Amino acid sequence: MIGSSRPFGPLIACGGALGIAVAGAWVVGGARARPIVRMPAAVVTALTPLPSRDSLAALLVSPGGSRSSRGTTALLLEGVRVIDWIPSSGERAELLAEIADLPELDSAVVAAVGESSVRISSPSARSRVLRALILNHPDATAGARRQVLDAIGTMQSTPERAVTLELFVTSHRLSQQALVDALVHVEGLRADNERARVLVAAAEAQRITGVARAVYIRVASGIPSDRYRSRALHALERRERESSPHRP
Repeated sequence: MIGSSRPFGPLIACGGALGIAVAGAWVVGGARARPIVRMPAAVVTALTPLPSRDSLAALLVSPGGSRSSRGTTALLLEGVRVIDWIPSSGERAELLAEIADLPELDSAVVAAVGESSVRISSPSARSRVLRALILNHPDATAGARRQVLDAIGTMQSTPERAVTLELFVTSHRLSQQALVDALVHVEGLRADNERARVLVAAAEAQRITGVARAVYIRVASGIPSDRYRSRALHALERRERESSPHRP
């Protein structure tokens, strides 16, 4: 829930004052001068100082509250839209990472943060946001996985992509369709050792069957290096032997 202790009043008041000032500037610039009307003196109460911490996430959500409530979800979604307008890619990454670090986010917020991270140009900064999402929110590898995987797949740095994909396939128990979606992205990695690394991690962390197994074998068989191809295929074989009910 939204904490009543947070100073939303000053934020709204400041926003309203800013809007009036901007509107006034437009009127003055677009119309002829009006006679000046002198008003009697008025007493103005100073606004409560805003929190010193420069954190959008801290302003939106009180500590200890539920982040999955409808009101909080709406505020956080609006916050992500505001973050998209910030010119500095680094500042956007910091704010998105703060939201990603919050517990119990609604799936829609996880998806919005993943989608917004695509506009972070630095692979390391984007990876930091995505890793926070993956580690803190199972929805990042389930209901919101398309946005997260799209953000991973468009990284310019394949080492960062490989590390983030490895985290994706090892942090939570994945459905077979989620595995398929993740393994398809492994094909886009340039280095043989990166492909093998993610595949081996997936084989060790997940139960891979059906279509996911077929995709795994296809990706592993497509690795040019004999050494890394064998490593990936043997990892799957080893896991299947260990999981077999007929294992001696």
